[in-house]
This record gives sequence, C-alpha cells and structure tokens, in this order.
Amino acid sequence: MVRIRYILIAMMFCVGIHSSAAKQGEYVFPAVPDSIAGASDRAIYAVEHFWDNSTPEAMMEAKVMETFFYALGKVPESVRLRAITDLLDRNCRDLDRFSQIAWFVDTFIGTPDSIYRDDDLYVAAQRHIVCSSIPEEYKIAPRWRIELLSKNKVGDDATDLVFRDVSGQLLSLYGQSFPCVLIFADSGCEQCRQEQELYAPDLLKIRQSGWNIIVVYLDGTIPGD
Repeated sequence: MVRIRYILIAMMFCVGIHSSAAKQGEYVFPAVPDSIAGASDRAIYAVEHFWDNSTPEAMMEAKVMETFFYALGKVPESVRLRAITDLLDRNCRDLDRFSQIAWFVDTFIGTPDSIYRDDDLYVAAQRHIVCSSIPEEYKIAPRWRIELLSKNKVGDDATDLVFRDVSGQLLSLYGQSFPCVLIFADSGCEQCRQEQELYAPDLLKIRQSGWNIIVVYLDGTIPGD
C-alpha cells in the first residue's frame, strides 16, 4: 500500500490534476504548459506555481503538503529555497495557519526519519522564520533548532544543555541518567500537547524499559498540568 501511495503521488506530480474551478479547500495542481518539454523544467515550473490555484484551506491538507515536499526533491537547491520561503511568506499574516505550516516543515524536512528530510533546506527555513516579521515567541524554537543543527548532526554526541525543572532548579543534560529521550515543545502549542498525548503510551513503555525522558519547554514555561 505504501508503494502504491507514492506511485500515485508521483503520477499526480508528473501529469497534474486539472480543474476549471476549485471548491473551497480543494487543491488544484498547476497545469504545466505543453511547451515545457524537459522533465527538469516541468518540475521547476510545477514547484514555482504549486500554490497558484490553491486556497489557504488546501495548504492545511497533509496529503497536499506531502506532494509539495515530494516535488521539492525533484528541483535544484535554489528553486527549493525560493519555494520554501515563499510558502512561509504566504502564511505569515495568519499565525494559526503559520504554526501549522511550520509544523509541516518540521515534519517533512526536519524529522530524522522522514523520507523528505533535507537539513540544509530545513535550516534555511528556520533562518527565514527568525528573520521574518512574525512575533518573537514564534522564533524561539527556530533559534534553538538552528543552534542545535549547527552543533550536532545525526550520529554526533549531543551538546550539553542547561534547563530548569519544575522547582526552578538548574539542571544540565550531561547530569541526567542515560539513555535519555529529549522532547522539545512549547507550553502554549496545541500541536505539541496533542502529540504528547498521542505518544504517551509509547513513552511510558520506553520509561519502563529504563530510559530517562525529559520534556524541555523552549518558551521557558512549564504547563501546570
């Protein structure tokens, strides 16, 4: 089933989904002109015009966003960079939507086990967020991610971190018992809360197997519940 799903995504990318009018929330794939014959040039056109016929609601669809990141993998680095910054700029005026888009970026190109992972593009996206005009609280996590990614790569030793526990005591990562799982979140992030609830049973099993689990709230506020 997984193979079939990705074949369908590839077919949609290469052929295109055409419609004379899109319903609210419906995504319409850009129609690549027949005059563009080369596969590389067609891919670039599709990426550069990916959102031309789209609505803000369509950007919230995980399958649509997955197709977008699939398409990014088919174009040169400079095109990928323009496309990701354009996506962020399109949604920066609606903070709720921006948060969701930022989560998609984290999930598809920032998650270690994602097939679309792209560290260079992910760092570029985080830097664009930091330099944008959105409120400062939305830049806390991107700054941390940039700092961590600049120091560590998958397989490297983790950099020591200093944080406060619920009693206000300063603790360091290297002072904790290992093996250790670190979870980074924001106290006011609904998506973070939902994910913690979703993975709570798995985290409990990990904890019972002898692993230490630490949740670090990047905004410095620890939820009371």
